[in-house]
Amino acid sequence: MSEAKQTAMQDLIHWLKCGWMDEDIEAVIKKAEMLLEKEREQIKDAYTDGCIGELYELNAYYTSEKYYNKTYDKGEPKR
Repeated sequence: MSEAKQTAMQDLIHWLKCGWMDEDIEAVIKKAEMLLEKEREQIKDAYTDGCIGELYELNAYYTSEKYYNKTYDKGEPKR
């Protein structure tokens, strides 16, 4: 049986609960930034799964890429 998948946010919460106290805030930020690519792929996969009825799955993939970029890829937030 395969291991259950976790969302990027679930991964971060698990990491925080399992001893991040040894790290400084920069390490926490770095971990969260590392999980952004996983989150991006999860969003695109979910969108593609919603497009399963599409005639060509390849078109659904490119549509998911466009969907992600249009909806979430707004650039780095200003601090």
